[in-house]
Amino acid sequence: MVASNHFPARPVERKAGTGGAEHPLMDTLTREYGTLVLPLAEVASLRQHLRTAQNREHVRVYRAAQRFWAGLHPKPADRAALEALHAEPELIAACAGAGRPSAPRRCRVQPPLAPGGCRRYQAGPGASIVFCGRRVTWQADGDIAAAHANPVARAFFAHLNGLRWRPETGGEIYFEDEWAAAGLEPSASFRFGPLGEAKLPVWARQAA
Repeated sequence: MVASNHFPARPVERKAGTGGAEHPLMDTLTREYGTLVLPLAEVASLRQHLRTAQNREHVRVYRAAQRFWAGLHPKPADRAALEALHAEPELIAACAGAGRPSAPRRCRVQPPLAPGGCRRYQAGPGASIVFCGRRVTWQADGDIAAAHANPVARAFFAHLNGLRWRPETGGEIYFEDEWAAAGLEPSASFRFGPLGEAKLPVWARQAA
C-alpha cells in the first residue's frame, strides 16, 4: 500500500486491536470502504448491537416526523412545497409519498426496521454495513463525516473497538479523497485485529 504524502501521520499507525481513530481530514474524504473478518463468537453480538441501534434510529426519525407534520399549518400541497421547508431529509421522506404529502408512515422512514435475520444495516443515506458470514463490510460514499456521525455507524465502530480479536481476524478500512484522482492507492482509515496489524509498516509495529 502506498500512502499519500499529502496527509499527516495517520492516527491508525499504532498497535492494531485497539481500534481505529477518525481521520484528521475527514471532511475532505469522498469514499470509505473495507471488509473485516470477525471472530466467530462476536458475529451475533455485533449484529444484535446494530439491529438495536438501527431500530432506535428508526423510532427517533418517525417520532420527529410526527412532530414535524403536526406543526405544519397549513399542510403543504405537494412535495415541492414540503421540500421548500428545508427540514431534515429523513423527515421529508417520511411525510412524502408518491402523491400528496401526508402524515408520516413507518414504511417511509429510513432506515427501515431491521428484522432478526437482517444482514444489511443503513448508516444514513450513503453508508451501509453488510454481513456475509464472518465478514462485515463498511462502505460510505459522499459525506463521510456525516456517515460517521450516524447513530448506527457510531454503534458499529464503538463495538468493533471493544471486540476481542483472534488470530486471522480484523482487517483494514480504506479512504479515498481528491487525491485518488491522481492515481494514488488508498490509505487506511482504521486497522483492527491481527490482520490489520500485519499491514502496518515495520517501523510502526516496532513502535507499537
